Amino acid sequence: MRILFVDDNDLVRRSLGRVLTRGGHEVVTCASADEALLEIERGPHYDLMISDFDLGHATSDALVAEVRERFPDTRVMLLTATPQQILPAGIPVIVKPVSGAELLLAIEPHAA
Repeated sequence: MRILFVDDNDLVRRSLGRVLTRGGHEVVTCASADEALLEIERGPHYDLMISDFDLGHATSDALVAEVRERFPDTRVMLLTATPQQILPAGIPVIVKPVSGAELLLAIEPHAA
């Protein structure tokens, strides 16, 4: 799977990006919603975008809305350490901390 992984935390972005790569996926990582939008516009198509919900001074709401509107075939999942937040409806959520095995299981198409 071709995956766009968005997280503003360097350690999380690098470590979970490696987990996804070792799981056999092609992974591009981004540190912000703006960076992710630029990357997704460049193409080629992403099968899945995983984004942290809380991206520093903003949430991923605008990013998720843009991807869902412009790239409806791209699955979207959110990561959050605070699942009690009000999250966009209909989007699978992965709660942090998450192990590598849990992440790989969560992204499988049958888990969507």
